Amino acid sequence: MRVVRTFGIAAAVVAVLLAARFLWGAVRGIPAASAQSPGGVVALGLVAGLVVLMGVLVVGVALALFDVGPRREEEARRLETVISSALRRDVGHLPVTLAARVPTSGGSPVVLEVTGAVSTSAQRDAVIDVVERELRRRRSFYRVDDRLEVSAAAVSAA
Repeated sequence: MRVVRTFGIAAAVVAVLLAARFLWGAVRGIPAASAQSPGGVVALGLVAGLVVLMGVLVVGVALALFDVGPRREEEARRLETVISSALRRDVGHLPVTLAARVPTSGGSPVVLEVTGAVSTSAQRDAVIDVVERELRRRRSFYRVDDRLEVSAAAVSAA
């Protein structure tokens, strides 16, 4: 994905530079006397409009390619919601909190931090099994940060 973004931006910049060079050559080819004529003014306006349009196009492409923050946050929230539902369904209501981090690059794993307290190590293993099963269904590259605490006192206090 990063290669595609880099290539897309580089191609857009090269296209703008080539268009600017071509248009500059076209403007330089117009004699000074004809630049004051109505046809020359229209040609200069057309050239200026094309240059501005190309600039807006490059900025738009760059913004579309680099505005991945909201998509990452949405995917992280969706993972948290789906896995929380699976935990409630399979394990029951436990004081467990999930925090997902989805990386910007495709080569980095999704990290899901599991925090909270459970009363037995069997409950801890069940929670981690459900989390890994649900992550495996949705992502091929992930990491689970297990910060669960096994403590009977912590569960009864919650």
